[in-house]
Amino acid sequence: MRNPSVSVIVPAYNCEKTIVRALDSIANQTYLGQIDLIVINDGSIDGTPEILNDYQVMPFGRKYMLIHQKNGGVSAARNKGIEISVSDYIAFLDSDDYYHPEAFRNYMNKVEETDCDLLFGNIEQKVGDKEITGSEKAMEFQPLFKTGVINSPCAKVYKREWLVEAGIKFAPDLSIGEDLLFNTQAYFKAQHVLVMSYIGYVYDHSASSLTESYPPRYFEQRLLLLERFREMLLKEGQLFEDEGWFYTKLCYSVILKYLASGKHSFAEKSAFIKQVRQHPQVRDKIVSTKPKGLVKQVVTSVIVHTPISLLVHGLELLPIIKKILPRGATGTSI
Repeated sequence: MRNPSVSVIVPAYNCEKTIVRALDSIANQTYLGQIDLIVINDGSIDGTPEILNDYQVMPFGRKYMLIHQKNGGVSAARNKGIEISVSDYIAFLDSDDYYHPEAFRNYMNKVEETDCDLLFGNIEQKVGDKEITGSEKAMEFQPLFKTGVINSPCAKVYKREWLVEAGIKFAPDLSIGEDLLFNTQAYFKAQHVLVMSYIGYVYDHSASSLTESYPPRYFEQRLLLLERFREMLLKEGQLFEDEGWFYTKLCYSVILKYLASGKHSFAEKSAFIKQVRQHPQVRDKIVSTKPKGLVKQVVTSVIVHTPISLLVHGLELLPIIKKILPRGATGTSI
């Protein structure tokens, strides 16, 4: 009996410093089945295209497919990979991360054992092994969401035929949280979900930084994500638990990113904070839904009631405060 084949889809954009490590982590997998490495160069303007063009030698049982396309975002790149994949299963890898050598051997052993449509591996959060089918999915979704296991498409294996037939794709008009919506949709459409406690994927924290530029329409994109997520849950008969807290976190996230994105005058900072916290959708959600837990209530009160002049200076201390808080005190991100 042959081992199932799997396509690992890697969107690549301006990742010349980390892309070889990512690709090598797939080429060197100990899994005996066929692995197709599908790399989508999404309009990179650094040395990434040349590195990818030179990366041609693959071990036995590994295939390398490289697509160059105009920059269309990570969703378009992942969707392209799904479209051209012909393997039994699909997985994803971000260009600045990597898999442990035995990851796919462990993943695929479980996939063969259970014949699941969707396998959730772990990145950092620890969740016990469990199989989820039928009516259990509605009950198990919230606990999985709160751990953050559902958020990323990485460290997961999807049965390709089922994924394509279900028409599940990444939303190309979203640049934030499109992976959460993809996985939420996949979770509820799958007949059989398997959750593994095994951690075979390494997320490179050094790639994330508050000093990155403030993306165009970042605030609007975060609002759209929350609204779509709420609609998706409602369709599945789920409540968006502690919804107001996620709007509070949205405020902190967009304000901090703006403050760290460059040199802004005091007047510009004040105007931006005022715009965010007085947005009708944001203020209504925060005021109408009281967060659960003392820490969340205090943090929400700060964003709602603190004078803007104090927030301008005080929020710049938040990264330090977060280091003091217990891990997981503020819940999963979205």
